[in-house]
Amino acid sequence: MITNLGVGGRTLLRKADAYDYSSALQSAPDVVIIALGTNDSKTEIWRAHQSEFVDDYVAMIKAFQALPNHPQVWACLPPPAFPGNWGITEGVIRDGVIPGIKKAAQLTGIKVIDLHAPLLGSNGWFPDTVHPNETGAQRIAELVATELAKRQVER
Repeated sequence: MITNLGVGGRTLLRKADAYDYSSALQSAPDVVIIALGTNDSKTEIWRAHQSEFVDDYVAMIKAFQALPNHPQVWACLPPPAFPGNWGITEGVIRDGVIPGIKKAAQLTGIKVIDLHAPLLGSNGWFPDTVHPNETGAQRIAELVATELAKRQVER
């Protein structure tokens, strides 16, 4: 069973508008897909809290890794912004958030799913320049499913 426990508009950053992932922890997941970072790129939030991003991301990953059932945890690089809206900016996603996610993944030994590079030319799928339409959401789901299936074969 797949459960989407995402909350629109929330950030990963604990001192900003943090996403409460306690219900995700309590769900005893087998696989965790962390797809956060877009809202963290908001100009005011990033300016105030960028130095906390990697530590907060690592803390979230480790919380899932510490569960008794030891789920597989994956981090997603966020889709691009075209160029962005509501203070969300492509430059911060590309140059700040993505390197931070990669570092957190490296520090915790998890795999990364790239939703950024494969969607760079797909601005038509993001009508408000940030959120995907149905076609964009379908493509994101396909990218995640393909990566998970590929990694399962490697196990």
